[in-house]
Amino acid sequence: MFFSRNRLRRIHCSDPRVQVAYCGSALRPKRLCSSLLLQEKLRYAVSLIFVFFCCGCQSEKPLPTPSTMITGQEKFVATPWHSNTENDKMHSIYSRIGKLDMIGFTPGSGVYSHLKAEMEAMVCNYGINIPPVALKNKNFYRCADTEENRGESLRKAMESGHKILWAVRGGYGSGFIIELLNKLPVPREKKILIGFSDVTSLHLFVTQRWGWKAIHAPVLMHLCRSEFTNGRFDTLLDILEGKINKYSFGPVYPVNHAALRIGTVKGKLTGGNLTSLECSIGTSWEFQADNKIVFVEDIFVSPWQAYRSMHHLKEAGKFLKAKAILFGRFSKGGSQVEFAHYLKKFADSVGIPVFITNEFGHGNSNKPIIYGAEATICGKKIEIKVNN
Repeated sequence: MFFSRNRLRRIHCSDPRVQVAYCGSALRPKRLCSSLLLQEKLRYAVSLIFVFFCCGCQSEKPLPTPSTMITGQEKFVATPWHSNTENDKMHSIYSRIGKLDMIGFTPGSGVYSHLKAEMEAMVCNYGINIPPVALKNKNFYRCADTEENRGESLRKAMESGHKILWAVRGGYGSGFIIELLNKLPVPREKKILIGFSDVTSLHLFVTQRWGWKAIHAPVLMHLCRSEFTNGRFDTLLDILEGKINKYSFGPVYPVNHAALRIGTVKGKLTGGNLTSLECSIGTSWEFQADNKIVFVEDIFVSPWQAYRSMHHLKEAGKFLKAKAILFGRFSKGGSQVEFAHYLKKFADSVGIPVFITNEFGHGNSNKPIIYGAEATICGKKIEIKVNN
């Protein structure tokens, strides 16, 4: 019996473990010789055995599949941020942010020119505190301004008296201003720094050198409903407003046998953008992973580049004493099947548990992750404690 293309695709479901099981298998034309047909049957059977072993042995009920992980595609299916059903929610979020003791700053790349007017309207209509200098974009070597001017803007934001410093955008170049920050005395007042992606370098610096709190979460530019769909700010605002002392998200899936066996992992959180983590090696802000759960995401890197960077971090000894690794969303560098293939290859090469989720990074969902917070991965979810 011939295994058609459509039938073979059935096992390419959105569960990342199933993607890992069958990624990279070749799809053959209809007229197959008997030897190739036998190979396809064996490959299909082995894939099903892997799926049933990983999924079925842990729970009697089938695992839920993340709706936003689409096999081999770079598109999302969750409800758009700008849909009519979310307009009231959007206005509520704008209002809540406008009431926070915060100030926006631009450490790396500048705001897209076609979004500047929309952000200025948010400042005007909702009182969101984004200074005009944070909305300028001189496109200086892909950055909003020179290192000196961006560093000076951050220094002024630090001295403004506001409790929360919120990055307007990440992009590129945030790490270049750390050389200037190293020359400053340790601030007496500890702040909260918010952002993700390229802002990872600043997160690592302020948490490890200054003892600040940092939250890996959407940047302010992702409030622009005309372009972005990955701003989900409810949990983040609950944290900033002191409404919750813990939160959780999932599903979180095991990728290697160490994760399948251990069941529960506890540890403090660190990590962020993979490119920034690799760039931190040998610097004053090199990330410290001992006894930590390391979360990782990135954008515009290919699956093999992600594998190479993770392998470099492993060879540099960054995971020798780590508790676990949690992969998030990798976007716009290749299909999710390819990423699953390479991340699985890496996971099998380390002796610590490796998990994967679709709930943070450059995607529809970018749940907040607090640096240094106590976290527990158990039962297909991660629970994070909030130290207000």
